[in-house]
Amino acid sequence: MATKEEIDKERIEISDLIRATPKDAEEKVRNYHSEIVKRLDNGVIITVPSLDHRNLHQEMWIVSFMIYNNYDNQQKAFVDFLNKPIRWPEGQVEPERLRFDIFYEKNYIQPYLAKTSKQYKWASRVDETTQKEVDSIFHKSLNDVTVEI
Repeated sequence: MATKEEIDKERIEISDLIRATPKDAEEKVRNYHSEIVKRLDNGVIITVPSLDHRNLHQEMWIVSFMIYNNYDNQQKAFVDFLNKPIRWPEGQVEPERLRFDIFYEKNYIQPYLAKTSKQYKWASRVDETTQKEVDSIFHKSLNDVTVEI
């Protein structure tokens, strides 16, 4: 597990790379960001998913939004990212922020929850089985049985 200093350093370096995104055609921006995404998503220093991970992905999305929509500055792009209604292919009119939220949910949160849910279910089954076995043998709760190693 990375230290706070390592995480802070990585977050700053990745944010600097994002802010250095070339103002270019969409394909070039996507290619540039793909290298950042590989680094960000490897999970070595910044946990996937986490608030830092999400914020860096959101920063990348906002910079792309700024470039694709010819904004002069990131602050104005950020305000519009949060609030300005845009027409979606399905016909709804919602802010770009919702598109990002859906992207992050589908690509990072749902897979994490699915994996965690399986681990939780397994751990819960082990706990329940052990609790029942301890109760039937010792007639005590698991917490009341002393185990020395």
